[in-house]
Amino acid sequence: MFRDSKLVSAAAVLFVLLAFLFSWWPFALVGVVLAALCGRAVTAVVLALVLDCAYGVPSGYVHVIFFPFTFLALCIVSARAVLARHMR
Repeated sequence: MFRDSKLVSAAAVLFVLLAFLFSWWPFALVGVVLAALCGRAVTAVVLALVLDCAYGVPSGYVHVIFFPFTFLALCIVSARAVLARHMR
């Protein structure tokens, strides 16, 4: 999807590190989405699992999703794979 996916993958890891540093979850969300969209599925899932283990189970209405970042990463990776197959 992106021309230089290694650079985008490095930016995703940087966003995740900023999420840990500033403890602000939108940075983590951007990092996981960037990693998933640039075609680095394993990187996206590993980053998401690390974030889910670090942040724990969310509270509120989404408390039934125990791994929200991992679920998001898998959904984006799956959607990207399906769309890439149908767009050929």
